[in-house]
Amino acid sequence: MFLSVTLFALLVPFQNPPPVGMILMSDSAVQIQRGTSRTPARLGDLLYAGDRVITGTGQATFLFCPTNEKLTAKTGVTIELGPSAAKGPDASALTRVAAKCALPQVALGAESLERVGGMRARGDPTVVLYLGGTISSARPTFTWAPLAGTREYRLSLTDAYGVPVWEFRGQATTVSYPDSSPALKDGVYRWNVYAEADGRSSSPQNAPLRIKVDTELSNPVATTDPAAMLLRATELENAGYPAEAAGYFRALRDMNPADRRLTRRLVVLYRNAGLMAAMEEELNRLGPD
Repeated sequence: MFLSVTLFALLVPFQNPPPVGMILMSDSAVQIQRGTSRTPARLGDLLYAGDRVITGTGQATFLFCPTNEKLTAKTGVTIELGPSAAKGPDASALTRVAAKCALPQVALGAESLERVGGMRARGDPTVVLYLGGTISSARPTFTWAPLAGTREYRLSLTDAYGVPVWEFRGQATTVSYPDSSPALKDGVYRWNVYAEADGRSSSPQNAPLRIKVDTELSNPVATTDPAAMLLRATELENAGYPAEAAGYFRALRDMNPADRRLTRRLVVLYRNAGLMAAMEEELNRLGPD
């Protein structure tokens, strides 16, 4: 009997317990205690039952999924996280607000990049596109990297049969599908961008789109609040909209340029969206890992 139980234990892989929450905002003084070790709390860090959030001279806001709440811990307290409740030294230690639970399937910084290098785009793309794959909005926002010396960009959107749907010409590198045009229906499209300078056009860069409208997720988060941006990015990624999730992670990375975890997440998101040039751009930014 003992032998059979031992063999079963060897055959069944060990599984980490599911997280109960995630850090949404913290000061540099805030720490997470797990067992006997303490680490500084960072945006997007996952929290587990048994963890302690120690604010010290700072404050922390975190998502706690067992109770579907966003909790803010005041200065100078220790919050103990259990499987069903978060507890402070007294009722005033925590401010509680109802919130939808959205946790990433993989913790920031824990992404596997083992096979990414072999998927890099070939050649030297003239324009890097940041929108591709499955999109939640019937009026997507098209974004690409600026190209030095370009006087005008020309964007064209076609349907699955190559029939023109919409065109834009101008100097902007971010442009939304206009309200004056009929909303895009669910289906497959392709967009192309040409960079024009001195009467010459670059080679076209293009990416496929699959419009799959989600009316809730397609509404942009009109804020620079990192917590709101992280939650929407997580919701989009979990729902299968990697390029739109990457847009929020790019903004978060702009706020935290030294946080390599955000760049690693962008590598994976652009790979999943089929945007190889954008993926390579992030790999080059990441450097030796």
